[in-house]
Amino acid sequence: MKLLSAMALFIEVANAKSFRRVGEVIGTPNSTLCQRINLLEIAIRLHRTTRKVELTEADQIYFERRKRLFDKAKLAHDSSANW
Repeated sequence: MKLLSAMALFIEVANAKSFRRVGEVIGTPNSTLCQRINLLEIAIRLHRTTRKVELTEADQIYFERRKRLFDKAKLAHDSSANW
């Protein structure tokens, strides 16, 4: 579950291009977000500066694939909740 949680956070950070903005939205300190995504950063070499988040070409591919998976999972969850 930690991996899925980190992937979901990665998607949010990549969309927002900011750890701080995501942290504010979900009510999680920036330092906690950074720790949760740290293993993914190592695996996919996410480039982070103090000002913004930038995705490499490989990061962008990873992001797009994971986002499609999470979108499908959310749709399946939402659909089953209506039964």
